[in-house]
Amino acid sequence: MLGNFTFHNPTKLYFGEEALSNLSKELEHYGNKVMLVYGGGSIKRNGIYDAVKAELQKAGYKVLAIEQCQGSTMLDTWCPDFSDMNGYAVVMGNEVHGVQQSVVDMCYGCLEIPQYGTKHSLNVSVTTGLVIWDFFKAYEKTNKL
Repeated sequence: MLGNFTFHNPTKLYFGEEALSNLSKELEHYGNKVMLVYGGGSIKRNGIYDAVKAELQKAGYKVLAIEQCQGSTMLDTWCPDFSDMNGYAVVMGNEVHGVQQSVVDMCYGCLEIPQYGTKHSLNVSVTTGLVIWDFFKAYEKTNKL
């Protein structure tokens, strides 16, 4: 038995052709970090990634991919700047195939989690936890929480 607990998970869904136009208004309620998690690439094929990225940039967010690629910045050495924009949006890709190169190319930058040995991928939930923790540590350091 897990014991006594409360789980609160409100969800708001927008439907229709203009649904994405509500994104920047909704972001105001949730702080300055956004994470896009997707599977096998449909987010790119159906065009929604381009539209979401444009809305995020219009709202002042920098879009980063979490991926192993040439020129990426190691997560443990990255120093985010929270002062010059609203925040960051982070793209997490498929656990096996990662973030598609076409999506990486459209991002402001690419962060990589240092890994040693023969395994070169992490479960997306583990990766998400590591990224959120590093963002929190950086934010705590710069804002003296």
